[in-house]
Amino acid sequence: DTGCRVDQADPEGQCMVFDWTDRRQLRAYFDLHKRFERQGTAFWWLDWCCDGSSASAPGLSADTWINRQYALRQRARGSRWPAFQRIGGSFQEGFGGSGGTGAFAEHAYTIQFTGDTCGSWPLLGFAAEFTAAAASIGMPYVSHDIGTFHAVSPTGVCDKELSPILTPRFNSLPPEMYVRWVQLGAFQPFDRLHSHHGQRLPWEYPSEPGSIAAEFLRLRGTLVPYLYTLAREAYDRGLPLSRPLYLQWPRSEAAYNHGSQYTLGSDLLVAAVSEPGDPASVEVWFPPGRWIDWFTGRSFSGPRTTELDVPLARFPVFGRAGTVIPTQPPRPTTRRGPARELVLVAFRGSGAGSFYDDSGSGFAYERGAFTRTALRQRTRRGATILDVGRARGSFSGAPASRSYELRLIGTARPDRVRVAGETVRGWSYAAATRTLNVDLGRHGTDRGFRVVVR
Repeated sequence: DTGCRVDQADPEGQCMVFDWTDRRQLRAYFDLHKRFERQGTAFWWLDWCCDGSSASAPGLSADTWINRQYALRQRARGSRWPAFQRIGGSFQEGFGGSGGTGAFAEHAYTIQFTGDTCGSWPLLGFAAEFTAAAASIGMPYVSHDIGTFHAVSPTGVCDKELSPILTPRFNSLPPEMYVRWVQLGAFQPFDRLHSHHGQRLPWEYPSEPGSIAAEFLRLRGTLVPYLYTLAREAYDRGLPLSRPLYLQWPRSEAAYNHGSQYTLGSDLLVAAVSEPGDPASVEVWFPPGRWIDWFTGRSFSGPRTTELDVPLARFPVFGRAGTVIPTQPPRPTTRRGPARELVLVAFRGSGAGSFYDDSGSGFAYERGAFTRTALRQRTRRGATILDVGRARGSFSGAPASRSYELRLIGTARPDRVRVAGETVRGWSYAAATRTLNVDLGRHGTDRGFRVVVR
């Protein structure tokens, strides 16, 4: 009797060591999960760092093998969640990883995180670059410890043993660095505020920084319908959510020279703020076309590089002119299933897109149980025309009607707004940000409607 327990961490590799390629041992390993799953555990976080378990499968790294087993198990439970895995965990020095497919196969069975890091401005920029670069090997769901795992190391060296000793007791970050991390996380595929033992929540950073961070977390929550649509695109076409610039502009040299910029989907341009300052100076390369600042309504025409001064309360995010982004109102949490209220964030111009929806659970979407709603915007003779198409398709629980709002960015103050042929008086205009806000009311999802702003 070694004193081993079911729920015991074991850095020495003495307890519960398995060969995952042995069917009986694999079954025994997963039997240990059942008690926690009955209590409601939705998915498992695999750090692959602290035990002596192994999986010797020819041509595969151990990561790929065990992630595949988790994917099969989760599917059998009716869950869409894969495992949550450190990228290339078994390739870490000292853990014997070599050969096999490694991270090149992990996109099929898992979502990833990049491991323990210390706070620094260059690392913040590199995190944005890494997520986008992972697209080149087909990994759409890379995530980081937003705010970093450790705090800022006084020695400048990120050392797992040294950093907790040298950093402040509560492992805080400089407030402006914390805010910039949270802002980046709001526009990443996954947003995880995670640390060794420290301060990573907005109310732990009082005054203005904490308020700004909280506002960006709320903004992240509003993006769920857009991110869900992008997730379906990743499933259908293999395109990642966060995309390097050279994916869309491969013949432009500048697209390769601005690594910490990326697009979220094809139509939101994001640039990380990886320098201190309020405002901070950020060099942004604008690709061909017209791009509109999410926060100011200012337009930029590309291709060109522009130096911007970005206050702490803002972040460099730009919508391609004509883009319509489906979002939802801020709420304490996002429940599984279709949104009953949508906010259409439109950047004035001409363009087209769509909004995807399904039940939010199970695998009926693989058999065609989902809807797509076309979104089209165009300008004509001084008017902006937005067409919201009828919902094509069906699924169990699809809403019979939805409430809509329109947030039109980059426009002049209109004289009138018409929705479905009727004049609307419930609108407001913010001249400072060139933004029109309109309550569009309720419209059936089985029929489309038109908005005309003139």
